[in-house]
Formats: sequence, C-alpha cells, structure tokens
Amino acid sequence: MLKIKDNYSLKNNNSFRLDVLAEKFVVINTTDQLFDIYQDKKLAKMRRCVIGEGSNLLFLKPFFAGLIIRVNIIGKKIIKENDEEIILEIGAGEKWHDLVTWSVKKDLGGIENLALIPGLVGAAPIQNIAAYGGNFSDVFVCLEAFDFKTGQLRIFNKKQCHFGYRDSIFKNKDKERFVVTKVTIKLKKNYQINTSYFMLGLSNDSLRSELEKLAKLPYRAKDVYNAVINIRKRKLPDVDKIPSVGSFFINPVVDKSKLLQLKRKVKNLQYYPVDQLSYSQLNDSKFDRSKYVKIAAGRLLDEMGMRGKQKGNVSVYKNHALVIVHNGKATGQEIFDFSQNIIKDFFKCYRIKLQTEVDIV
Repeated sequence: MLKIKDNYSLKNNNSFRLDVLAEKFVVINTTDQLFDIYQDKKLAKMRRCVIGEGSNLLFLKPFFAGLIIRVNIIGKKIIKENDEEIILEIGAGEKWHDLVTWSVKKDLGGIENLALIPGLVGAAPIQNIAAYGGNFSDVFVCLEAFDFKTGQLRIFNKKQCHFGYRDSIFKNKDKERFVVTKVTIKLKKNYQINTSYFMLGLSNDSLRSELEKLAKLPYRAKDVYNAVINIRKRKLPDVDKIPSVGSFFINPVVDKSKLLQLKRKVKNLQYYPVDQLSYSQLNDSKFDRSKYVKIAAGRLLDEMGMRGKQKGNVSVYKNHALVIVHNGKATGQEIFDFSQNIIKDFFKCYRIKLQTEVDIV
C-alpha cells in the first residue's frame, strides 16, 4: 500500500539540507509499490524525481511540483559462489558504504577503493561511481529497474547501461523513466588490490603512500579501505555536519598541448589518464586517448585562490576546492549562482569549461 505524503519537507533527504517541499512524497519498499504508482493515473502523470540519500542533488526551487520517490528496497542475496568469486544481488536502498564495509569484513575484493562514498547502492550505477583508482563498472554484472513507460521490470547489462565518466543512461534523458531496484555485482575472493591512484605531478599524494603509513605488505582489501577513508576524511566535509554534496564539479579533459600550457602556469598540476569518458569525441573509435588527459580541476581552482572563497551563505570548502558548502541558510538558487560564477571565472582564467557533477533539479 502506498503512503503518499503531501507538501513533505525534503530537508533530511538531501545532503545540502535544503528545506524544499515536495508536492508528493513516497517511500518505496517493494517493486510492487512502483507498479501501484504506475497504475495510479494521477501519480503516473506527475513529474518524478527518484532519490536515495540525496547526496548528489541540488534543488533550485523551494517547492518541487511533482512526486519524490525515495527508494528503500533493501536486502543482500548471494546468487553464485565458488572458490574464486561471489556474485551478489543487493537492494537499491542499501547504503553503499555499508556494502563496502561488509565486503572487506568478508575479505572480498573489488569495491574497497570506493569506501565512504555517500549514497545508496542504487545510485552507484546511475552515477557510475569511481574513486582512488576503483571503478564501479569493473564489478558490475547487471541491474533491475522498473520502467514507467511499460510498467514492467527490466534487466540491464553493462553495455545497456552506457556507462561513462560519472554517467549512465539513467542519469540523463531516461532519469524519470527508470527506477533502479536491484544491483548485481561480482566480488573476488582471490583478488589483487588496486593501489594505482596517484596524482601525476604530485606522486607523494597517493593511495600507496597512505597505505605505507597504515599497514604492512602484503596489503589486503581492508587496508585499502582504511587508507581511502583516511584520505576522504582529510579532504572532504562530513555531510552530517556541513551541508554539501561532495565534489560539485568533474575534472575536465584537455589535450596534451593544453596540459603543457597549464603546467607552465600552475606548479604541481595533477593530471590523470583518460578513463571511462562519455564525451562524443572520446567515443569515436578513431579517437586517440593517449593524446588527452584529465586534469585536476581542484588544483586549478586552488591556483585561482578559490579554496575558502565565500559569498553570502555559500563558500568553497577550506580543504578541497571542488566542494561547495553552505552555512545552513542558503537557498538552492544561491548555491547554483555561486557555482555558475566559479564556472565563469574558471573559463576566464584557463579557457576551459568546468562542468558540474551534481544533479540539478
């Protein structure tokens, strides 16, 4: 049975802690409840926004005219297990970090580099989360999603998800059509840990250097897990204490001639190999990825003196220039305007267009 709430405050359902009112709000615990929404002619026609913990959302207006669907489908089930691996089906409403913690306690490898990422399991394929050398798509098998166009459940394999850099089919044109309900991943029992993360041009800021402080060889998944948590806690705010969505912008891609130009201007500029990018040119089979790199937008923003910059109720986080925070009094529009000014200043300084990672609603 659906329990629809009217004019419901979303303050505790988005990590920016914006006190936005939703015209309609419902918590979904089963897939049958999604079918109930589909069959309700009034609800089915409403604008929809599907949320988990709201850790990558920015509401522009104080009122959302439509239906907010909060996914709370939980549960873990082993689909297949042998001496080498385990295939696990997880409800979309499970907390992502809790899943990572569970996996390292079982000494399973594959997602330890993705520790402490906020949000729910259902958001992992939508955002195609990645961090510190680890990529969600590397462990992904398939997912189940409810299709509001047909009223049926569908299974998506990796190819059908169209994974890109912080991107998937569910994040863009079809974000109101599908609701992710279950996610299936493959974890390894006999695994090799990934310590490849480091910032080119600043090699002492690396996962390996953090591991050396914490553990001894041979490293296990739990060691990587602890190292990643330490790095994230140093650099990023605790969203339970400081309203934020983590990184607000994504790292841009430039060709190597632009990189050389930037390196002459910015000391210790970090850059990364091109990986999982979804820009049309990069998807061209004739495109030579070796000629391009991702650059650390945070370092370029640091060079502009953006870290700690404040206007009104909004500021750039003191420990990481990609992160926008506020004092608890800002509106969504104020945060958005602040971000747009950063984008304009960034372009003036570097002639590079900075793109947002956050889902703006």
